[in-house]
Amino acid sequence: MFLLRSKKNRNMKTFRKLYLENLEIRQTMNADFDDQIHEARQIQLRGDNPVSVPGVIDNSMDVDMVAISARAGQTIDFDIDTPQNGPGGLGSYIRIFNSQGVQISANNDAAAPGESHVGFDSYLRHTFTSDGAFYIGVSTWTNTRYNAVTGLGDTSGNLHSTGAYQLTVQAMPVDTDDALSESTSIGEVTRTPLSASGQIAWDVDVDMFAFRVNAGQSIDIDLDTPRNGPGGLGSYIRIFNSAGRQLAANDDGAAPGESLGFDSFRRHRFSQGGTYYVGVSNWLNTNYNPISGNNDTPSWQHAVGSYTITLNTTPTGNGTSIFFGYAQTTSSNATSSTSVEKRTVVADTSSTQSNTVVAATTSLDWSVPVRLESNRNTPDASRDNWFASLGQSDLDPLRRLSLSI
Repeated sequence: MFLLRSKKNRNMKTFRKLYLENLEIRQTMNADFDDQIHEARQIQLRGDNPVSVPGVIDNSMDVDMVAISARAGQTIDFDIDTPQNGPGGLGSYIRIFNSQGVQISANNDAAAPGESHVGFDSYLRHTFTSDGAFYIGVSTWTNTRYNAVTGLGDTSGNLHSTGAYQLTVQAMPVDTDDALSESTSIGEVTRTPLSASGQIAWDVDVDMFAFRVNAGQSIDIDLDTPRNGPGGLGSYIRIFNSAGRQLAANDDGAAPGESLGFDSFRRHRFSQGGTYYVGVSNWLNTNYNPISGNNDTPSWQHAVGSYTITLNTTPTGNGTSIFFGYAQTTSSNATSSTSVEKRTVVADTSSTQSNTVVAATTSLDWSVPVRLESNRNTPDASRDNWFASLGQSDLDPLRRLSLSI
């Protein structure tokens, strides 16, 4: 307290009490020179190449504004990544504005395709309905109502309010092989495996393959990835006829001799011959239209990765696929007469022992009707091929027996 003397007249003395108060501590905020759309940093998108913009939110009311140009119907991804993606780093928030500063989309926490988990980072996919200039605002998660035209209206916060980040902007690629008309032909399916390698490069990517089969043919479709589990593609396969109707599908399936994981496997028998299609996608993009390529389902976890797809005629199994034929042998005896030995030839035509005679017997009585069983469906054409390739000069082609399946 201080006493001050006031001079009203010489004979009177008056005193006034003055009090000094402690001033509150205030932090001087730095001027924000890029928090309005007319201050935005312009970036150029070229095709589907990603463009990265580093930045720092250095106080809770800081906003960074970036400008892009977009076309009507164009889909663009906006992905913010921070070093921590969690406690100790920036809790980011992303907003998209039109040229009048009206917000058209926003996101707080989300994972981009290929990222392992949802943390404090932001991710947003947006399809623009008109041509023009658009603006992306980056801020902390508590500062979500600022005015993009004036830069005013910021909201302060404390927790997770500052930190470095990287904004990646990428126009979605045009998928050139996600429809039947755009499919890649891999040929006619036989016992010799047909393989093709590919990659689901983004979450709504679809790869379509065409193949040919015969009526009654059963084939195996096996998709393998390097990981067959977390960190890689979670695959999904769909089989279509030429009209785009789905005949079969599989998410997680193990081919014979493989362990169950994220890979796909499907065995299917085709009642009619012709050209069919198999579509490869990730495990959540399962309802796309195979005719138009539209109606994809966005996803992030296990959404992208490389793969190899293999098609071949269903193997004949672990046991013997049995064909029966009639072989004649002649020999001379002491009286120079000819004797005929009737013999049944049994062959193993599995992939490991093709066209190998494994047994012969004389016990079959050809005068009695015979019913012979096979453990697998073996088309007549395959039996004919086997007989033709057996290479025994004394084989009587007229005495073949068709298996009763």
